[in-house]
Amino acid sequence: MSSNVSKDDVNNMYAPPAARIDTSAALPDVSDAPFYIVSSPKMLILFFATAGWYTFYWFWRHWSCYKARTNHDIWPVPRAFFSIFTAHTLNELIASRIKKNKVRYVWSPGFWASLYVLAAIEQPFAILLARYYLSPTSSLVVNVIGIALAGLALLQAQRAANRACGDTAGETNRRITSFNALWIVIGMALWIYSILTIIPYESMWLMDR
Repeated sequence: MSSNVSKDDVNNMYAPPAARIDTSAALPDVSDAPFYIVSSPKMLILFFATAGWYTFYWFWRHWSCYKARTNHDIWPVPRAFFSIFTAHTLNELIASRIKKNKVRYVWSPGFWASLYVLAAIEQPFAILLARYYLSPTSSLVVNVIGIALAGLALLQAQRAANRACGDTAGETNRRITSFNALWIVIGMALWIYSILTIIPYESMWLMDR
């Protein structure tokens, strides 16, 4: 009875098992990162899915990380709640860390902080005026524009923070967790509810014109 096992098959049988590639070894060590790290896609998803409510968490994480790594006596929660007063400070700290690490990165911390502050301040007043002088749909559009401008400003700061922490792409925090997914579902439900409630109000507004 002849054997169909070739010489190559015999060699493969006695070959050592292939080494498994540990992809986690390629990730940067960010155990002492002074700022919150998150990838741009994940941040944008969480920010827009929650209609900007992610902002409070975003500032809180940054100040919490900074406090833990530098031992500064600060209160992260108030700094996150009053972010329009602390955005410039946070951006300057990120820029200072980039300069200290001698990392080449061109951005304008003051400009992006100012844009965030303007968007955060303008949004409630614009929405209020839109409700009295514009249609409900226009009010929603104004709200979305304000959210988009704030998100753009925070995205620039986040990219700089990732660079300052040695994780340019935010690879150490790019996966959507189950907790993140829960907030995305809640946020999307609120978006849908807002859009659906506008429809009858839009009809009433048009009838009153």
